[in-house]
Amino acid sequence: MCRYLLVLCFIMLAPFIMFGQIKTPASPTFSTFSPVTTMPGSQPGGNRQPANPAVEYTNKMYRKSAEQNEKILKTNPPGSSYEGSVRGAEEVQSQTITAEQQAAEREKLRYEKSLAQFKFVFTELLRMQRGKIPFSLKRAVFLVEGAYTGNAIPYSVFNKKITDKVHLLEEVMKREQVARNSLGKNYAIQKLFAEDLTDEQGRLQRHYTYDFEDPFGENDYSKMFVGRLLHEGTGQCHSMPLLYLILAEELKAKAWLSISPNHSFIVFSDSITGELYNFETTNGNPASKTWAMASGYISTAAIRNKIYLDTLNRSALLAYVMADLVKGYSNKMGDDNFVIAMADSIIKICPNSIDGYIMKANAMTIACTRSARAIGLKSDKQFYLYPELSRQNKQIHEIYDIIDELGYNPMPIDKYRDWLASADGAARKAESLKLKKQISTNAKR
Repeated sequence: MCRYLLVLCFIMLAPFIMFGQIKTPASPTFSTFSPVTTMPGSQPGGNRQPANPAVEYTNKMYRKSAEQNEKILKTNPPGSSYEGSVRGAEEVQSQTITAEQQAAEREKLRYEKSLAQFKFVFTELLRMQRGKIPFSLKRAVFLVEGAYTGNAIPYSVFNKKITDKVHLLEEVMKREQVARNSLGKNYAIQKLFAEDLTDEQGRLQRHYTYDFEDPFGENDYSKMFVGRLLHEGTGQCHSMPLLYLILAEELKAKAWLSISPNHSFIVFSDSITGELYNFETTNGNPASKTWAMASGYISTAAIRNKIYLDTLNRSALLAYVMADLVKGYSNKMGDDNFVIAMADSIIKICPNSIDGYIMKANAMTIACTRSARAIGLKSDKQFYLYPELSRQNKQIHEIYDIIDELGYNPMPIDKYRDWLASADGAARKAESLKLKKQISTNAKR
């Protein structure tokens, strides 16, 4: 239960699936919460508050320089060599401060540009949700990743890599005489995650594989992105299912994203029999319906409230991508009121979004902690003296109650690894082989 995670007044809930597979960070408490870093871009994942990075640093330098020079001048008469040295030092320090100011101002401009990019992408996703522009998972994912990377990859490059894979899939279906229905298209897509293929020029196309080096994006946050998967060929349970769905969208095949604790996978159907199948992109095999339940961290309430093991419709999928935007923003820019606004929009679009509630609780906890520290409070026992802090604290606990009621149960990373590895057990492999033969047969009928 989330309530057991509270220390003193509150504890910051860590994001539940920060890009699917990101290690849950240690949660700061009221007594240990570290000071806010105002310099954007330092320490990814820190709790930063947008500010003017030039002012605080420059003022500090001026104060230190002035104090040192004043001390020297008091102990040396006018016209002495000491006085000349100080005057010269002041000129050098002034030039240094100017250079530091310029660097800080450049940093500030980069920060404001990045902030504007995140806000633009958020607006575009809202326009998709409201039907103002066509829904496109490909474009939505590209925009979200570009907000974090500063559009490091041009859309033309991203789109061409997708188009090349679609052409390869067309060749596979033709070569293997696969039916052009939804099941046949899903069968072809799955080959990209299961086996090496050759294109019509005879060039070898390696299949996508699991990233064992940095599966949680701890060393490089962008390793969670579809763009990196397309470029490097390795990914995890965040980027791989999203790429699968983008390809399904391009081929007009029916497939859905489904969520389990710390994980996401694909659900697709046999359009003739109506049977639903699960596909695990991280190992390239179909998965039985019992495997997802075997983690032991999916409660009855979570299934009833459809936070786990349900197929995401278009609105829920868009909310999922919007949550990715919030996570990227929080990682790069910090947690602030914009995070809360985006989380509120996610909850409005998808009322059972566990991501939305947890991210809102995170941001509100940070804001409450910041306010308490600003007035010198060291204990939550003093909150009753401050109506606004009491109101914030009450609202945070109300969100925790919602998270509990939805059935959220945090899954430890070691347990997640054990569960994911269980797919390679002999019994699970036998189940997967049987399902794979059945899908292959039906796809070619």
